[in-house]
Amino acid sequence: MLSIGYDIIVTIFIPGAVVFAAIWFLLNRFDPTGCLNIALSRALEKQWLFSLVLVVISIVLGQLLATLMGFIEIKLLDKERKKQMVKKGLIKNEDEYDTQWNQYIDSLEIAHNSYISRLTLHYHFESRLSISLLILSLAIIPCAQTVGHFIIALITYVLGLVIFNQSALIHSELADYRYRKFGKSKLQDLYY
Repeated sequence: MLSIGYDIIVTIFIPGAVVFAAIWFLLNRFDPTGCLNIALSRALEKQWLFSLVLVVISIVLGQLLATLMGFIEIKLLDKERKKQMVKKGLIKNEDEYDTQWNQYIDSLEIAHNSYISRLTLHYHFESRLSISLLILSLAIIPCAQTVGHFIIALITYVLGLVIFNQSALIHSELADYRYRKFGKSKLQDLYY
């Protein structure tokens, strides 16, 4: 059963709400008949229903975004980190990276590290928020009617890139932690 707590609000709902805003911009821009505004005004008459629909849509979009970010993590971030560690001679091959990941997951059953848990939550928030901001910035562009709108789109895009870069650094930090715990002690070589 899904419990809507802090973790879900931060990592699923907020990024999903940003994607929903992007979709709203696009639908509102390209809805020549005004059906969207009619639906909105009818839904606002029943505020509880409108709120429920917004929350459900945001959670569904956030979950889809989480799936997309999981794919990006595996295909982009993990792949790049594996190459870096092999190149530095910290691991023999990319399979060793996966072995360390599996050992880390197995260790969670008996050892809990609240710092790592918070860092992981922060990584998920930043990675998903960054992708949702990039989507929002791309949605603002076709709706832009003034230079100010384009500036907002540009700022949103740059913010998304900066946050994505930060999430990639956190991803690397988590990989370094696993390496320190389950790999050889050559971590300092990674940064020199």
